[in-house]
Amino acid sequence: MEEKLKTLEQIVKETSNCEHRISFDGNEWKMYIVASQTIFRGALSEVIDCATEEFLSYREASKHGEHSNNYKYAY
Repeated sequence: MEEKLKTLEQIVKETSNCEHRISFDGNEWKMYIVASQTIFRGALSEVIDCATEEFLSYREASKHGEHSNNYKYAY
C-alpha cells in the first residue's frame, strides 16, 4: 500500500491540475478529482489505483518549458 501511495504522490508532484480530495465516511473511501469531476469509491487501495490510472491515462507532456513551471505533465 505504501508503494502505491508513493507512486500517486510522485504523479501528482510532476503533473499540473491534479487537485483532488479524499475522504472516508466509515464505509468507503472517496476520491474526487476536481478537473474531471470524477469520483472514485471503494477500498483505499482501489481508490488509489483508479486515481493513478486516471492521471496516467489522461496526462500529456507539458507544453510549457521547464523554466515556466515545475511540472513535466498536464492533466
